[in-house]
Amino acid sequence: MSDTPEEPWRPEERSGAPERPGDPVPPGAPVPPEPAPLLPPAPPVSGGAPGNPYGPPASAPGSPGMSTGAGVGIGVGIGCGAMVLATVIGLVTLSAIATVLPGPIGFLWPFIAILVVGVVMMFSPRTRPIATGILIVTLVFSIVVIGPCVGLLSGEL
Repeated sequence: MSDTPEEPWRPEERSGAPERPGDPVPPGAPVPPEPAPLLPPAPPVSGGAPGNPYGPPASAPGSPGMSTGAGVGIGVGIGCGAMVLATVIGLVTLSAIATVLPGPIGFLWPFIAILVVGVVMMFSPRTRPIATGILIVTLVFSIVVIGPCVGLLSGEL
């Protein structure tokens, strides 16, 4: 061992080293160390490896698709849009349907159609979370908006 401190490696001190990064290194020339990566390696996209904290375990139950909560959220969004559309359709077709379906049924037919579609969607396990969100919005809308409006318009309240 020598008493002089070791100098850090400098590229200009290399003799016979390539001028550009793509040039081959001649035999006997010192090889520079690999530079450290600027960022840590990215975690794997999908889990499944033992001890992998970034993904689901390899034996995750259910399908790898959307979760139940996401399906209910999507269903709530679809249900809200359907309620707005049903209100517009109910008001537009109220006078035309009143000759065939007297009373409040002429206004309520779009809401009943959405309710039937939600119930039919409940039979398929794939669409059940979306149907749950649609039915939640449909029933809340019927309790909060349609019930009092029909009661006021029919003279019951």
